[in-house]
Amino acid sequence: MFLNFDNNGSIDIAPPSRAHFVLGVASSAYIVALTFVSARVLVKAKLGKFGLEDVLICISAFLGLATLVWTSIACKYGFGIHTVDVLPEWILPFGVLNYSTIAICTVCFYCTKTSMLVFYLRLATERPFRIVIYISITYLTLSFGIVTFIHVFSCSPISGAWDRRPSMKSICITTMLDYHFAAVNVLMTDILMIVLPIPIVLRLRMKWLAKLGLMAMFSMGFLITAVSIVSVWIMHVSVIGKDILWDGAYSWMLTLVEMYVGIMTACMPAMNMFIKWIRGEKSVPAEPENDTIGGGG
Repeated sequence: MFLNFDNNGSIDIAPPSRAHFVLGVASSAYIVALTFVSARVLVKAKLGKFGLEDVLICISAFLGLATLVWTSIACKYGFGIHTVDVLPEWILPFGVLNYSTIAICTVCFYCTKTSMLVFYLRLATERPFRIVIYISITYLTLSFGIVTFIHVFSCSPISGAWDRRPSMKSICITTMLDYHFAAVNVLMTDILMIVLPIPIVLRLRMKWLAKLGLMAMFSMGFLITAVSIVSVWIMHVSVIGKDILWDGAYSWMLTLVEMYVGIMTACMPAMNMFIKWIRGEKSVPAEPENDTIGGGG
């Protein structure tokens, strides 16, 4: 409970909300992710190597900030409170924010994972590995394209997706189908991000200790997958329940954390270089050169 005083001096009891906790956790995660991205940009600028994967991760960082800002604005219109406490005039602005935020979040996930795949492509020189990565990029593009299409055109007319006022007559795909398809797709691509680099790292010509270090960096994908599974479960409970703004607050928080941890994971190799740089150690390329990978192995 929060006590607010209006202009007449009377006490206004604000409804309980989970928004402050959600924003606190998400903001902290974003600050860490932004630190990783900044370190990556500095390292790549120092090396004079700024590729497509770096552009994509910078776009992800910007979209991650946009998602956080949109979420904070949505808190003014009922996000994180009980549905019964939502005022009628909040329904339309919240719907617009929710509709746009989910679209931005989806593109952010896509850019982050595509950035990782492009990095894997730089590591893999053998044709079979490269074909698998190209197929993965194609799958990623098609799957996220389908998810975005379903989200954008989930209602007829389209405005019904964000205008949920009783006066709005629209036909929409069930929310459960929309959310579950998107969540399962994110989970599947999380698993893909874990599996793909393993054979590539195993074939690198480096000491086993270094290989284990690289695999430890990529193993953050297991954390992302675990967060994704918990988020899907909470989201399922929220959608079938009657209090989605309250119950779904933690699910959205975990989605944001998953998104930001994904950005951190994509920046791990460059972050390792950054740490060596500030410790005064000799700089080496942020990714192995082609003649040190695979080969005739």
